[in-house]
Amino acid sequence: MTTPSHVFCIGRVALALAIGTAVSASAADTTLFTTQEDFTGWNDSVQQASPDLDGSSTNGLAEGGGPGTPGSLLVIPGSGFMYISSDGQQDNVALVSALGTGGVIQFDHQIPAEAAASYFQLGALFNYDGHFDQYFGTTVDNLDGTFTTSVPFDFSPGDLASYLQIGLIYNAGFSGVSFTVDNVRIAGPAIPEPTSTAIAAIGLAGLGMMRRRRR
Repeated sequence: MTTPSHVFCIGRVALALAIGTAVSASAADTTLFTTQEDFTGWNDSVQQASPDLDGSSTNGLAEGGGPGTPGSLLVIPGSGFMYISSDGQQDNVALVSALGTGGVIQFDHQIPAEAAASYFQLGALFNYDGHFDQYFGTTVDNLDGTFTTSVPFDFSPGDLASYLQIGLIYNAGFSGVSFTVDNVRIAGPAIPEPTSTAIAAIGLAGLGMMRRRRR
């Protein structure tokens, strides 16, 4: 018995959906801080219009979005191990949601020439619910005078309504030499790809429909 053409179409669509889902891309990054307005309240730092490492005029999640003044964060290290931090963000629902309980926080920054003869490392910190967690990752040279640092983090914040503060750590080994930080963001997690078993199941479902139509 000849199988109707629309049944073949159903099977093909099911297979196409399976393949399309398997080749899913990563979700877009979530910008946290990128303009001067976003940097309000960060200690040990100064807002500045230039250099602006990302050229963005859209506020990140710290200010709830909307237009802003392009700029960056100027950090003037003290001696030893220090950090810059934001105001408490426990009431910023969008930011807390973007952080979740883990991910990768990324930021673009400069590394002063003076750091070549010293020690320079940037990380990330989370101060929440009585916890003070510090994380470090890897830094990539963008070959244009800027660097991008990616820091994986994983924590269980519990009830964030009590307190949440995020920040950047620097261990410079020198003092009085400034550097710029900008474009702080949470890297979007990859959308889970279905296993080959799941893809096969979708394909078999289409075949099952074809068989039923033959009977």
